[in-house]
Amino acid sequence: MLLFQKKYIFTFMVLGMSLAVMAQQPDSVVSLREVAIISTPMRQVSTTSFNEQIPPSLIADYASHPVSELIARTSAVIINQYGPGGLATISLRGSGSSQTAILWNGINLQSPMNGGMNLSQLPVNFIDEIEVNHGGQGAQQGNSAIGGVVQMNSRADVPAGFAASFTQTAGSFGNYFSGLKLRYGCRSLSLTTRVFYQTAENNFSFINTAQYGKPLMKQPNAALKQYGLLQTALWQINPNQQLIVRFWIQNYDKELPPLMTNL
Repeated sequence: MLLFQKKYIFTFMVLGMSLAVMAQQPDSVVSLREVAIISTPMRQVSTTSFNEQIPPSLIADYASHPVSELIARTSAVIINQYGPGGLATISLRGSGSSQTAILWNGINLQSPMNGGMNLSQLPVNFIDEIEVNHGGQGAQQGNSAIGGVVQMNSRADVPAGFAASFTQTAGSFGNYFSGLKLRYGCRSLSLTTRVFYQTAENNFSFINTAQYGKPLMKQPNAALKQYGLLQTALWQINPNQQLIVRFWIQNYDKELPPLMTNL
């Protein structure tokens, strides 16, 4: 009886060891490509403020529009507009345009004369990212940002290779827009060229209720013409250092229409 017990225990141990060896399976090694997420730290103004980031898909859809129309139609922000192509200022939390900072890649675009910024002069074709920060925490950007901050970024880093996009729109009353974007990237150099050209006659018909008999008239002296160029170059010196150069030149010509009583 004792001999049988020893054989049984020995057989069980051998069986257990063989099962453990059979359970080992060869594993495959998969190499994943590196994913680099690059962003600007200035987007995080405050954790308690209300931030609105406009999706890139909407920015692409409004490439032929000014920034004023994009913000007015896609965010909870009031834009005071004075006619097509006219003055367009922002109002956050009841504040004026001089109390809302307009930043482009960290540069304040507010006028040093009156503190405001005409958003109808900024083409969406030049912008890649737009975020609106509501709240007084935006005062971290200066005393001219107690109402909030509008942060716009034009990315300098582009994927390797060459890419081009062209936007052409035509509307009523002589409204035409043409935009071109060229991008080239290699191992240590990224180049981006953006140009646009826009014209509008704005010669629409209206009933002049300020004149006797309420005649039907056409709006005179309301034409608009603007064009610009944005050139961006990035040189990756080493993994920890890079040099970015941006050049923005733009011409804006807007006629001032007369009052209805002066027609």
